[in-house]
Amino acid sequence: MYQYFNSHTHHLSDNALEIINAFVQDEFIPSGKKLISAGIHPWHLENVVIEESLSKLEQKVKSLTAIGETGLDRVIQFPFEKQKEVFKHHIEIAERHQKPMIIHCVRAYSDVLQVRKEMKCKMPWVFHGFMGNVQIANQLITKGCFLSFGKAILQQRPKLHKVIQETDSRCHLFETDDDPDLKIEEVYQKGALLYQCDLKDVIEEKLQIAKNLFPKLNDLL
Repeated sequence: MYQYFNSHTHHLSDNALEIINAFVQDEFIPSGKKLISAGIHPWHLENVVIEESLSKLEQKVKSLTAIGETGLDRVIQFPFEKQKEVFKHHIEIAERHQKPMIIHCVRAYSDVLQVRKEMKCKMPWVFHGFMGNVQIANQLITKGCFLSFGKAILQQRPKLHKVIQETDSRCHLFETDDDPDLKIEEVYQKGALLYQCDLKDVIEEKLQIAKNLFPKLNDLL
């Protein structure tokens, strides 16, 4: 039985190893039997007490598999410079505790990469729900980042399919995000089709990537 790895989900399943996204401002119970990431989502910045939420993140960080999702979003109204400030606080926590990060990025790839360069980050970042092109993908990969693909690859999106086919699969992961009806198997099946590989080989590759990225995963195997 091959085990699927789901790099970012808001819903528990019974057939995959998965990183469950939690919002740090909400109450959640850390568990040694679950892989959890937590952070302040850019969409929530208007509605949380930022300092309090960052303090909660510090308190729970040792139990987390990753920090995030967090990042930058140029579509929302919340001031971009304030977004950057909060993002940098997440990075400081992640680097200090040697945790990878789950990144939310909308129309801000160059900004995020600039922050990564400025802060001399060493921990890997996973750009969840990646929707960029081949050029952006390669820029991220060369800077030590990973790309996670979800429901969008099931749609008619030739540019996104090209990213999967033309960039390094060893830097790719798959996810279901917050869609309760999307099965991780569907995403993997489409990925295998695009890679022109056997499904079992794709499952094995992604699990190995995940084990290297998220050492805590090895405790569950």
